[in-house]
Amino acid sequence: MLKSRSWQSLEIQQILEILKLNNSKGLTSDEVETRRAEYGANVLPESRKRSVLQMFFSQFASPLVWILLVAALLGLFFHEPGNFLEKYGDPIVILIVVIVNACIGLFQEYRANKIFEKLKEIVRVKAIVIRGGKTYSVDSADLVPGDLVMLKGGNKVPADSRLLKVANLEANEALLTGESKAVKKSLGLIGEKALVGDRTNMVFTGTVIERGEGLGLVVATGGLTEIGQISTLTQNTENEESPLQARMGKLGRFLTEIFIVISLAIFILGLSEGDPFIEMVQTTVAMAVAAIPEGLPAAISIILAVASQKILARKGLVRKLIAAETLGSTSVICTDKTGTLTYGQMKVEEIIARSDEKQVLLALALANEAILEDRDGKMTVNGEATDKAKLEKFMTTGKNLRDTLSSLPRIAMVPFEESRKYIASFHLDGKMLKIFLSGAPEAILLKSKLKETEKRQIRETYENMAGRGFRLIAAASRNIVLSKSNFREGMEVSDLVKFVDDLEYLGLAAIRDPIREDVRETLAVTRKAGVKVLMVTGDHILTAKAIGLELGFGTASDAVITGEELDKISDGELQSVIKNLEIIARVNPEHKLRIIAAWQKHGAVVAMSGDGVNDAPALKAADIGVAVGSGTDVAKEASDLVLLDDSFSTITAAIEEGRTGFANIRKATVTVMSNAFTEIILIASTLVTHSPFPVTAIQILWVNIVEDGLPVLAMAFEPSEEGIMNTKPISPREPILDRESKMLIFVVSLISDLTLVAIFLYLHRVLHWDLMKAQSLVFIATATPTLVNVFSFKSLRLPLPKINLWNNKFLLASVAIGFALMLIAVYVPFFNHFLGTVPLPFWPAIASLVLFPVYKLSLIELTKMWYRRNHN
Repeated sequence: MLKSRSWQSLEIQQILEILKLNNSKGLTSDEVETRRAEYGANVLPESRKRSVLQMFFSQFASPLVWILLVAALLGLFFHEPGNFLEKYGDPIVILIVVIVNACIGLFQEYRANKIFEKLKEIVRVKAIVIRGGKTYSVDSADLVPGDLVMLKGGNKVPADSRLLKVANLEANEALLTGESKAVKKSLGLIGEKALVGDRTNMVFTGTVIERGEGLGLVVATGGLTEIGQISTLTQNTENEESPLQARMGKLGRFLTEIFIVISLAIFILGLSEGDPFIEMVQTTVAMAVAAIPEGLPAAISIILAVASQKILARKGLVRKLIAAETLGSTSVICTDKTGTLTYGQMKVEEIIARSDEKQVLLALALANEAILEDRDGKMTVNGEATDKAKLEKFMTTGKNLRDTLSSLPRIAMVPFEESRKYIASFHLDGKMLKIFLSGAPEAILLKSKLKETEKRQIRETYENMAGRGFRLIAAASRNIVLSKSNFREGMEVSDLVKFVDDLEYLGLAAIRDPIREDVRETLAVTRKAGVKVLMVTGDHILTAKAIGLELGFGTASDAVITGEELDKISDGELQSVIKNLEIIARVNPEHKLRIIAAWQKHGAVVAMSGDGVNDAPALKAADIGVAVGSGTDVAKEASDLVLLDDSFSTITAAIEEGRTGFANIRKATVTVMSNAFTEIILIASTLVTHSPFPVTAIQILWVNIVEDGLPVLAMAFEPSEEGIMNTKPISPREPILDRESKMLIFVVSLISDLTLVAIFLYLHRVLHWDLMKAQSLVFIATATPTLVNVFSFKSLRLPLPKINLWNNKFLLASVAIGFALMLIAVYVPFFNHFLGTVPLPFWPAIASLVLFPVYKLSLIELTKMWYRRNHN
């Protein structure tokens, strides 16, 4: 079995011996079959997919769900004699709620996975391979180590290969390095420890040949390729617990403690007073039903699902439901430059013409090695990035290259060479020979007939623009009267270059990977929201600083660092300086993992955006991995969020929806916990009063699932509150129930619940109401406040008169349905039997349906007002 080696540092003869190659005609068919059996297919290693069953059972990870399952099991095994509904009604309803909640989570996760699968490109890369002295076109998956592959401009590299021949070969390796500039390839030996971007005698799987031709010897396939090793590193990165999972765990432990303490107290006290064991078990089940808001897990799942759908509507695909909330806690974004802050493709942004811009564009288009291809009726430009940018700029003016070549037929061309630093194209125009050139400004100026003072001004211009991150290309031309003595067809390049002199300088083209139009505004919003944005790129430090300066990143010496400098400092030193850094250039996958870890040690919730294979490990290690839709499948596989429009603004939109999701989870939790605490007080009051339960277990279930459930689920559709992006990120340590929430739950509920207990005792003991009648009134007074209070909980910081009560049609509908179901529960005979209720006279019904809810609403508004005044 082959192992990963420093192929770039080995002599060709050594490689041939390692690969056991004896001839230059390529492998025979028998050798190919033998090696395929040994090395496997040339495909990337894939992580194991979770089955639908695994996804379903993962929905039961919440502590709240565990407590409900325990309560259901107790109800199934310990019950009084009676009909089926009386014996098993409570636990069956609990189990139904748990299963419905799991199905909601499963549906969203399964749906996201299906959408993601459709995003993956189903494109087979073809390879031109020499086997047995003959040339074949084969699927890249069929390649094996030892194959000879032919490389041509515009083609993807099918496997990691050591170069045997090159002719002006250049490859775009942004996929691996993040550097959008094509790499010039050569045959010389490279150092053993050279980084991927410096291994100029190698080409790598998935990168694109932009110019020239070559012959490569396949040395690594599948998981042993550079892209394969990064993919494996990504799969081996462990998933961290999300902020919501931590918060839910804390809430679950809190509710568990309440449940255990109060249940044990009731159980022990009841047994000590001689109450039957079965009755005390039923009381314990009733306490569990009261303590655990059954609708909360389902509500949280739906809130996250709705947040995910809102993010999808804003062009972001949330692959994991839990990530929708984690986005709201994001405090640091480590963003790649290429394809995220920029478009990821070179463009001519400015033409600085000496006199005629049209002539500059003509020279850029003709002195060009890019090619035009007709694909499904649409003309596309293929070739080296700079040449593509030059030709695309010409075409944006409405010009047609083929028409131009018809009127100015090309008769010769001098291709780009590093030693010459220009391209020259020779064209016939009647009896004139027209020569057009494009290339490095210094090389063009050297051949031009400009005065030295004018050359100096041009140098100042292009040096200034180069400092701003532009790549400058100069354009020039020359007209020569044709004669047999000075020109003939079929001339060698060495003869053609003699004409490249005494040039007419035309102007400059400023080229770069342009900044996305919406990035400046998006970054301003993101920073205002208290989110730190860090540029982490494989690009050269000067390019990164130039782009960073335009986008408001710090470029001082203490704010910028390179990967080479990172290698010289320890993890502890990195942690101490990480908060000052804004730009980190020339990074590799290991650097990105260290950066993420350093921020996480400061307690930050880190999002990492990127598009290339080199981003994948950091995408997986970050709390939120953000991949652009046009990026690689490896990056998408590692991500939590995919930007379908590649726009950085989608990240900010997703953070806003994540914050809204968390706010809605808090509102829903306060709503259901208010009633849960009410039910605990009502059940626990029997310890002191030695009275029957003011409400029964089945009535509590009705309150929790039906009356609380609908408004709480409707809260998933609450729009973002004004100013939600003007506050600091939500700390991952901040609990779902903050101090104000606890006051609203415990203080308000304690006052109103003691009032309700007093009412029950007065009705039952003083006025001698029938138990079912008194329980019916308490049942209504327990359920209906939620239908009113939910409007106050729409905003925990604004008073009721300032809250928009009408912007959530689902909430309005759920409240109306809730009141209707409450009336059905009390006044329909079937439900009287099922719930143990009796119809109430007019005034007691008004008191429980209207007056008591208004009383509790007043307490909530007074508490909110006190909290605003005392806690700003």
